[in-house]
Amino acid sequence: MSKLDRETPAQLLVSELMILANGLAANALAANGVPAIYRSQLKPQEIVVGEGTDDLYLNYLQRRYLSRAVLGLTPKPHSGLGMAAYTNWTSPIRRYMDLVILRQLKSMVQERPPVYATTELESIVSRITLCQSQALQLKKEWTRYWILKYLEKEGIKSLDALVLGQGRRTYHLLLPEYLVEASMPLEDGRGLSPGDHFRVEVIRVNAREEVLKLRMA
Repeated sequence: MSKLDRETPAQLLVSELMILANGLAANALAANGVPAIYRSQLKPQEIVVGEGTDDLYLNYLQRRYLSRAVLGLTPKPHSGLGMAAYTNWTSPIRRYMDLVILRQLKSMVQERPPVYATTELESIVSRITLCQSQALQLKKEWTRYWILKYLEKEGIKSLDALVLGQGRRTYHLLLPEYLVEASMPLEDGRGLSPGDHFRVEVIRVNAREEVLKLRMA
């Protein structure tokens, strides 16, 4: 097993171009009055950090104030991406929404009537919204499983940790190298505060049982 770097220069370039293509498609569909499904996001409820801030803890706090992205039939701004209108049609796995938008774009380019009318898209949005929520949860669980599996298989015994918060009995931690959250008993820490960085010792990890037991190194 090995770690995959998702932020190589090539991957970042492709991601930026995909975002640009999605934004241009959304603008074209809206300008030509072609019914489409748009993804929008309101501005954050509160600004905690300034643009370009690298502090991981402050960026985590900012995430708590981000508005959820929603699907709709009206073009609206997507604050997270800085787009006046946004849709999806560039996914390499060809999600159903991408196929719908591709069909609408094709009909527009060929100067033919849209494949889907507004009423049909309303029904599609209601169906894929639920499926999308379930898929995101599954992806989150899948990602966590394989991170734990990697830690288990490689026998990793020590990690960097960041304190995100404190509950009645545990510290809420983030393991920055893997961007996975975990917990540690209060008695295994010594006066830690949110934002503190320290090292933890991996006592036990079991991916199948979703167990990750830590204590201060």
